[in-house]
Amino acid sequence: MTNEEQAFLERYKKELEAANRHTPKMVAEYYKALGDGDDSVIGDLTEALMPRVLEIVLEKERGKLFVGDLIQEGNLATFVALSQISAKPAEKPYDEYIEEAVAAAVDLYIEENGAVTQTGERVAARLNEVVEAMEDLEKEYGNAFSIDDVAEQTGLDAEEISNLFKLAGEDIGGENSDA
Repeated sequence: MTNEEQAFLERYKKELEAANRHTPKMVAEYYKALGDGDDSVIGDLTEALMPRVLEIVLEKERGKLFVGDLIQEGNLATFVALSQISAKPAEKPYDEYIEEAVAAAVDLYIEENGAVTQTGERVAARLNEVVEAMEDLEKEYGNAFSIDDVAEQTGLDAEEISNLFKLAGEDIGGENSDA
């Protein structure tokens, strides 16, 4: 966990402790009211369940994803699941239903965004490889080399190199232009 995440978690836990005014008896009353169709308790119940959302998030293997994003996703999933209970009571205990919904939402977020992070890292590594090759070629030939020379040195084709630079927001010109 990064220093930024640790600092965030400390602040978040303090905020939760300061805001935690919901006793277990109150939570049970909220669930009962919700089961009776009273959706006015959704906000209080979402707030009351935030410490459990934090526990669920911290149990997950999240890779490089920021813990605050996962907490936010879990809290949103709590709100949505409670809203669904309000519309149609769950067929299982509410706390079990909520925990499953939160875990599923957090897992999905990790799956979707973790893959994006890994892809971004691979793209960055390839782009660095291309830039290093271009620097080597520039030392050897000055500016008299082409994208095909870079392609030959990196093992990538010219189109891949061009696409990498487009992703990075740089335009290196046409397929056979000088780099």
